[in-house]
Amino acid sequence: MISKSVPIVKGKTELETAERIAKLAVSPEMSSQRVVAASERNKGLDEHLDIPQLMAVLKAESERLSAGKSEDVGPILANQALALQSLFSRLTERALSQSHMSNIEAFMRLALRAQSQCRATLETLSSLNKAPTVFAQQANVATNQQINYAQNQLLGNEAEVPHEAFVSTEKQSTNIHST
Repeated sequence: MISKSVPIVKGKTELETAERIAKLAVSPEMSSQRVVAASERNKGLDEHLDIPQLMAVLKAESERLSAGKSEDVGPILANQALALQSLFSRLTERALSQSHMSNIEAFMRLALRAQSQCRATLETLSSLNKAPTVFAQQANVATNQQINYAQNQLLGNEAEVPHEAFVSTEKQSTNIHST
């Protein structure tokens, strides 16, 4: 049998029951359930939607995603991006079919918001599929390169490094003849 009522577990006292109802009212699964149920009203799925079962599935999915088991995040984001792109297209069509400037502007604002959210969703999806970027402070890339750091330079005290640490120790003979 399909239940349309939200499951409420009564507490031992009225205060405990009130606290449970308050926690349920602000719970993520309750918010999600309200949106899903409202979007399906008069769309055919509403009569088959069991509210307690829907809330249990929503809670289990949110716990799974929060625990780091995020293999469904990619498809969720991809579907959201496609839905937002469709919304952008539809709102743009509606804007262009208007004759009053205020209506055109209102629909275009909504269309551009959907477009911006679509871009942000695709950016997030893209970042999931990439390895993290590492910003190196120093990269020494060369063939047959030797770098000799003075001890003080490695410690970050460049001001204390004597000039001789950077000068070649090989003696070069220079003959200057005066005439």
